[in-house]
Amino acid sequence: MMKHNQKREITLPINAINKDKRTIEVAFATETPVSRFFDDELYYEILLCSDENVDLQRINNRGAVLFDHQRDKPIGVVLSTRIDSDKVCRATLRISEVGLGENMWGMILEGTMSHISVGYNINDYYMESNNVFVNKWEPTEISLVTVPADVNCSIGRSLGEDNNFNKEVKMEEDKKEERETELPEEEGIEEECEEVEEEREEEISDEELEELISKRPELLKKLKDSEEEELNSNEAEEPEAVDVAEEERKRELTSIGAVLQVDVSDAIENGISISDFKRSLNTTNNKTPNHDKEIKMEHKSVINGLIRAANEGKPFDGQRLDVPLNQIVRATSTGAATGGALVKEQHVDSYIDVLRANSIFAQLPIQTYSGLEGDGNLVLPKLSSDFTEMFAFIAEGEDSPEVDAKFEKLVLSPKTFSGSVPITRTLIKSADTAERYVQSAMVNGAGLKLEKEILTKIIAAAPKQTLTAAITHEDVQAALGQLAAANVRTENVVAVVHPSTAAVLRSTIVASNTAAKFMIEGQRFDAWLCDAVKVIESTQVAAAQIVFGDYSNIVLASWGGLTVDRDDTSLRASQGIVLRTFAYIDHAVAHEEAFLVVKLA
Repeated sequence: MMKHNQKREITLPINAINKDKRTIEVAFATETPVSRFFDDELYYEILLCSDENVDLQRINNRGAVLFDHQRDKPIGVVLSTRIDSDKVCRATLRISEVGLGENMWGMILEGTMSHISVGYNINDYYMESNNVFVNKWEPTEISLVTVPADVNCSIGRSLGEDNNFNKEVKMEEDKKEERETELPEEEGIEEECEEVEEEREEEISDEELEELISKRPELLKKLKDSEEEELNSNEAEEPEAVDVAEEERKRELTSIGAVLQVDVSDAIENGISISDFKRSLNTTNNKTPNHDKEIKMEHKSVINGLIRAANEGKPFDGQRLDVPLNQIVRATSTGAATGGALVKEQHVDSYIDVLRANSIFAQLPIQTYSGLEGDGNLVLPKLSSDFTEMFAFIAEGEDSPEVDAKFEKLVLSPKTFSGSVPITRTLIKSADTAERYVQSAMVNGAGLKLEKEILTKIIAAAPKQTLTAAITHEDVQAALGQLAAANVRTENVVAVVHPSTAAVLRSTIVASNTAAKFMIEGQRFDAWLCDAVKVIESTQVAAAQIVFGDYSNIVLASWGGLTVDRDDTSLRASQGIVLRTFAYIDHAVAHEEAFLVVKLA
């Protein structure tokens, strides 16, 4: 496949036009398959639209807006591009006020020019059966076009410059042109030869030829020798032609094997033709689909659809809509900024996993139970007695220790966790911007709120200790000793503090030391209190206190998924709407003695 410039077309919605700024908001690429023909076979090209697949650097550098992909007909400039959560590449274009741009702007306003096409370079791709997945591509320009290549598709190719989809087609066309240019000359030569032969036949008859040979016998010998030489040359040329065809077959089979990563050794040895080998590949792929790679085609965003419907004045039927997790997980960062990189393995399969990733609990090994069905309670057993009494060394013949273990119940029930996100009239007009705003509130805001609720419950239930003087190294060791006495492993203890408290401790020198050691050393996600306790900062705890504990004793559960409701009445006076989210979540502290709150003087 040749990595040349390609074209795709999409229809421009009318409500994306800003008459004052002469800008239009367009979607110039999606993951919709587009048919391509390669070696007389139908393939489907799929542009993967995500941040790691699309290189927007060139188009964002004031890329050109053209008419029908003609470089000598610029009509505007690309102001910005982005890739939204619905895996659609969108751009904001400004149309020129002079020349052809003014004419195009008038046609856009009246609705007669509504097709958008993108030119792009393919940098990398891979194939699965008849699907060509382009995983590295670069948009180069965006054009207004008149006629799409496929009128039955919402996204197709623009007519015109689409003959360079692959190298093989280009080479085949070049060969065809060469044959067409050489064909008249060859035909002319053959016609001349035929005319000469006819003339010679007319000049010398058979009787005259026999008479000539009888007079000159050496001519007959020369004629026989020339026939033998011609026969020998033909026999020598036939093996060479066979060898060339065989080498061509092996070379093409080897190329197919390298591209599709399949074994072609049997096909080469058994003399299988190229067409038969391709047919066997298609049959195998149809019978045994490849499950190693899964290409996900995302559906339209639920939140985006609600906002666009409000902008178009469509009434809301009042039914709550379920939000798929993959539509909000893009707003979640699992990098170092949120501590996600410190979690060895993180499974994001529910709303609480997304919220956890946007809180300090991304760095803490809390217990999560997600995907619970129905409205029933989650009941977990809780051992309240000393489990060490259950084990002992016994003599030969003695019975195993009999201990009446005391268990309590840890009950979690589904509680409604809801939030409201107001959207103004101006924000509604830009559905994609509003969608990102709502997602940020649903993920970041809700994550901080859940963090605060959990920390508040810990502080309320945990034992407390109040210092009468400035904290010292001995106070930290005493706190660790108290937790160890409650069977808490000290290597699992983490200290959560407010950023202002952490700043004070970073400037507090450990007493009686000559090495200028401070209470807290290290920054960000590698901070330690007295070289013994890992420190995590949170704005959701009060200042002047330290919350020590083993946070694996926190239990977080969720029932069902996330639903969203559109409220059209609360902000009707200002033409705004409110999106309300609903989830069913509960949390609990399994062992209060695993925590200790130290209040500073």
